[in-house]
Amino acid sequence: MSRARGHDGGGDLEGARAVLERFARLTVAVLGDFMLDEYVFGETTRISREAPVLILRHERTLSLPGGGANPVSNIASLGARALPVGVVGTDGAGAALLRAFRERGVSVGSVVRETGRVTPVKIRILAGGRNTVRQQVIRVDHESAGPIGRAAEDRVLAGLSRRVRGADALIVSDYGNGLVTPRVLERINRLAAGRPGLVVCVDSRHQLGSYRGVTIITPNETEAAPAAGLEDYRESDLDRIGRALLRRTRARMVLVTRGSRGMSLFTGRRREDVPVYGPQDCVDVNGAGDSVAACVTLALAAGAEPGLAMRLANAAGGVAVMRRGPASVTRPEILELLEREARRGPARPLPQPPGGP
Repeated sequence: MSRARGHDGGGDLEGARAVLERFARLTVAVLGDFMLDEYVFGETTRISREAPVLILRHERTLSLPGGGANPVSNIASLGARALPVGVVGTDGAGAALLRAFRERGVSVGSVVRETGRVTPVKIRILAGGRNTVRQQVIRVDHESAGPIGRAAEDRVLAGLSRRVRGADALIVSDYGNGLVTPRVLERINRLAAGRPGLVVCVDSRHQLGSYRGVTIITPNETEAAPAAGLEDYRESDLDRIGRALLRRTRARMVLVTRGSRGMSLFTGRRREDVPVYGPQDCVDVNGAGDSVAACVTLALAAGAEPGLAMRLANAAGGVAVMRRGPASVTRPEILELLEREARRGPARPLPQPPGGP
């Protein structure tokens, strides 16, 4: 497999600007497992007399769209029109998510509220002393149980058909919370086969190998290996994994996100690598993959060639990891990071395991 190592961050800056400007003309439907991410910040005061645990004085709570709702936020912050399709409960978390969408100017007409269903919530408790950075000490998850009901499924399928009708792209953000049933999965695969002009991006945590013929899939390393039929991920297996995923899913492109090692894009028999942009030390990786999926989808829908689409997405991920919580990135931030990387000079080589690639 041919390989292009480590593009510089800038690449074609004028081309990047032109692609980013075209984002404002685009409409993207997002089918996702919507959840709420809550960050509870507190100052440690003392040890409890009831149990050997810290007592925190509550400072503030930050609630953000998480899971499949995060690509929706990113599509909106990148200047495009986002059309979410999914299911939330009739609980407070579901109402908070709908409110967050509306605050971002996003239509919620195809977000189904299912009675009796729990809207997934991830609560992260962050503690620290008076003059120290708050660090996560525990996470509490509220999760939905099982797939969505038949009535909700019918409404999701109707909403999906309605939303993709005038869309330029579709993002599937499958966190395994029960939205992507066999019927929904079949509809996605039929859309990919029947709408060749529709950019379809799939980010799936547990059933990546079940999607067929989409434009691009965006797994991280640990998701890519099992989907390719390997039990464990090893750096030396990356080429084999990329080829296997292209063959199994018949996707046009496979973009593997690799943390501090950047990204690798597989198209046909070609592999192209790009190093991580920005600081090596990140603040929070939560949601960075969603920013990557949103940006690469918009770039491809805007007509970017795959390598440029990857570099733009890499910059989006670089911006996202420097923020607490699932971040919504913007076009000026992406361009600023690309310009900074261009000023750094020649490409930095990607880190290699002992013995080389």
